[in-house]
Amino acid sequence: MDDFKKVLILHRDIYSNQLKQCLSFWSTYGFDQELGGFTTYLDQKGRLFSTDKSVWALGRGIGTFAFAYQYIEQNPLYLSVAKSSFEFMNKYAYDQDKRMFFLMTKDGKPIQKRRYWFSETFAATGSIQLYAVTNDKKYLDAAVQSYETFRNLYYHPLNSSSKYVSTTINGLSLAPSMILLKTAQIMRNYDKIRINMYNEDIDYAIKQIINNHYSEKEKSVFEFVSLIPHENKSPRDRLINPGHAIEAAWFLLDEYLENPKKYPELLLISENIVNWMVEKGWDQQFGGLLSFVDSEGFPPEQLEWDMKLWWPQTELLIASLKLFLITNKVEYFELYNKTFDYLFKYFKIDDLEWIGYLHRDNTPASFLKGNLFKGPFHIPRMLSINYLLIKKYLDENQNI
Repeated sequence: MDDFKKVLILHRDIYSNQLKQCLSFWSTYGFDQELGGFTTYLDQKGRLFSTDKSVWALGRGIGTFAFAYQYIEQNPLYLSVAKSSFEFMNKYAYDQDKRMFFLMTKDGKPIQKRRYWFSETFAATGSIQLYAVTNDKKYLDAAVQSYETFRNLYYHPLNSSSKYVSTTINGLSLAPSMILLKTAQIMRNYDKIRINMYNEDIDYAIKQIINNHYSEKEKSVFEFVSLIPHENKSPRDRLINPGHAIEAAWFLLDEYLENPKKYPELLLISENIVNWMVEKGWDQQFGGLLSFVDSEGFPPEQLEWDMKLWWPQTELLIASLKLFLITNKVEYFELYNKTFDYLFKYFKIDDLEWIGYLHRDNTPASFLKGNLFKGPFHIPRMLSINYLLIKKYLDENQNI
């Protein structure tokens, strides 16, 4: 245990320093000091190459900086960034039907609105994190409004346009249920008035993930499951996204920690998912998690299947650390260390933000630090969570 502890002490300090660097990058280069919100299209040095604003990044960035203010450091800048970005989001990001846009101009004009309701989930979690640190009811009201909007769309999907012709292909995607699960968990932490609703949603999301996407027989977690019987599986039916599955695993693990008597089986399920995804998705030749895998070993349909993206590696780093701290199993400590070394070796190339896109051989496909999908979220979330996990463990085990 002494060796484990030495590594964890070192990593705690690394996470703390890296988190400050990362938040500094986004508050300096990505935060729009004039209008609020985030412009996330940033090159290696933080230079802006598009002023469009991602609505996902708005909600996520608000949550990132509010969370950092609450749990990491009460830096007035963090709170200011979160508040200013909320005001921009609240003023411009909502359409007349209370749905949110996906992409906007720098000054808030709508560019794109998608059938997905993920903008609303990130707005809900960002707003509730601000409520947690301010106790200002306007943030709670905004969070609940966004939550109820996407909740209605989750349970009544016919209210939004379908990706496929439903008479031919009708099925369930993993992302909606796993995002409902984590969003409800975060909302439950701070909105006790509606705790029964959040618990109901958590229970339903867990059942959807386990009963539909999780397969012990095939040792897989499928991105899409068809509700219409058909003889031959398509690439869509065999698709595995290791990063998504591992992210779902630690969401499930969080519920096990919250309610171990209610959900004792979630520990083993989470372990299974992580183990299966590492077995299927870890690149044995070059290291790192692949983006997509076919469950039967056929060529994946996605052309980027063998790229190494930043966010799946962060999910594995979170999940493996959580599993080690819960189970004390050496294999999870080894997996955590292997993932830590890989992520820091190939994605951390300077003292600013991290790059996000590698070819299979780990050479950079791009040196950008941000774009439509890469913003102030996955890297700072991983750094925050793992810093706090290790800090708590060390504080509680000082005599070991």
